[in-house]
Amino acid sequence: MEHILYKDDDGPMVFHWNPATSEWAPILWDAWMHFRALRGDFRPLNGVKSGDHYFVVCIVDNDGTLYNILPHRYRLDADGRITDHYFDDLTEEERAFVSKWQVDRNVPRGADADKFDALRWRMWRGNLPPADAAGALIRNLPGFPATDANRPVLSFLREFGSIPSSRPSAAIH
Repeated sequence: MEHILYKDDDGPMVFHWNPATSEWAPILWDAWMHFRALRGDFRPLNGVKSGDHYFVVCIVDNDGTLYNILPHRYRLDADGRITDHYFDDLTEEERAFVSKWQVDRNVPRGADADKFDALRWRMWRGNLPPADAAGALIRNLPGFPATDANRPVLSFLREFGSIPSSRPSAAIH
């Protein structure tokens, strides 16, 4: 089955956690790409100030069912630029080890596979939003998969100790 990013009329979206309002705000894909400087010049996100910020990218199947959530965490400067994205407590040596396997695109084997998986897990955990953000996200997920235990999104949700039993009906704020 094909997986696509969650979309609105203008294309794929990400969501930004606003701790002041306890809400997830949608960010258009084009704005996200400029914020990350992946499409042309850098542009700051409206209303996103300096400090630590949490974002999630939703990936859905072609039928609209949520497949995965990719968490992002960034520290921003006063201009809204990313200054840090390493919240995993990895050493430079560990980060180089992970990077080598990601760049080579080979699958590590044996002890290297175990080490790679453990380090990637630490990296992933360092990007997870805080518990109060998780509750708001879980209540408002698009196309929540009610029963498919093989979906990576359930690993994301298990990290917060709460997996809803039915699909939420509200839209993300």
